[in-house]
Amino acid sequence: MRQLKLEDCEGSCLLEYFGLESLNKPNYFYSVQFDSKEQVASIFWSDGILRSDYACFGDVLSFDTTFRTNNLYRLLGPFISFNHHRQICIFGATLLFNETTDTFLWLFSTFFECMKEKYNFSFLTDQCQAIHAAVLSVIL
Repeated sequence: MRQLKLEDCEGSCLLEYFGLESLNKPNYFYSVQFDSKEQVASIFWSDGILRSDYACFGDVLSFDTTFRTNNLYRLLGPFISFNHHRQICIFGATLLFNETTDTFLWLFSTFFECMKEKYNFSFLTDQCQAIHAAVLSVIL
């Protein structure tokens, strides 16, 4: 069962870290989704190198939320592809609280805002209906 809130200070520590990164790195991007109680629910981040890689290699995009890497059962969702040397390129990542269509709508809208609305690609993902609905809604 997923924990409904972050532990004491975790949300503010995350926001402080991402705020400092965006001050120190000019092309750093992050966005936070808050729940109804104004607590951090989901967060997306990318830096300048990842964003420039997307401009070059973002024609095929893969997104997967099957990674569960921490004890709070937050979903880690990387946006990845390959470069011309067949090396993995990561374009951004997210920690999500849930897998609802609304969460994915926020995520994909945020991702394409970060990547300056470049949509010309093939999008690979799992068979999650919420992801499918969100992708169609954001792209079309």
